[in-house]
Amino acid sequence: MQINYEYQTEIYSRWERSRKITAFLFHAGGHEDPNRSAANTGKSFIGSYVLGMGFTFDDSNLDATGIEEMHRLIESNPKNAERIFPYIGGEEVNTSPTHSHHRCVINFGEMTEEEARQYPDLMSIVKTKVKPARLKQNREIRARYWWQFGETTPALFKAIAPLDRVLVTGCSATKYLGFPFLDANMVFSHKLVVFALDKFSDFAVMKSRTHEIWARFFSSTLAARTP
Repeated sequence: MQINYEYQTEIYSRWERSRKITAFLFHAGGHEDPNRSAANTGKSFIGSYVLGMGFTFDDSNLDATGIEEMHRLIESNPKNAERIFPYIGGEEVNTSPTHSHHRCVINFGEMTEEEARQYPDLMSIVKTKVKPARLKQNREIRARYWWQFGETTPALFKAIAPLDRVLVTGCSATKYLGFPFLDANMVFSHKLVVFALDKFSDFAVMKSRTHEIWARFFSSTLAARTP
């Protein structure tokens, strides 16, 4: 009986390789995350964690102020428009074909309380609808700066300030990845990932098959659940 040693060696080699499972649940390769590219620093951000629907103007939320009242405040004092911005979250991006926002939000950024009081109409809303809950916060800084968002994102606003539009993707944990361009002069919720990119070439890279395979391989996942 003739033994095919080359065949046996190949089978053994495959068996040896199959015994390895990397940290990425793959049969080959290393366990470490890819090195971060310095060129991509300051290009992607999580949106703002508002922490308080009292900041918003929204006809669909009882904790918010109505859109009609927002228009009245701007009409009575146009200065109010300086601190009112369109507000968009993951639901609008993922479900609306036009990615239209239906809410606006009061945004004092990193203003001091004295600076924010230059907008008394808006401060009155925030003091009434946001401050009481903020004073009960375990995180002292959120109670102290109750007129600001729960998590301010100065790096995000600085990065997108020169841009007219930015790329965003729906929730940071989502099955379907879309990358629409949105107006940069908006407040993006923490359910969005914002990229300080405005070119069609950036869009093409994001939507490429190569990027999708790479992103899905190295990204985290949620547990699979059966009905």
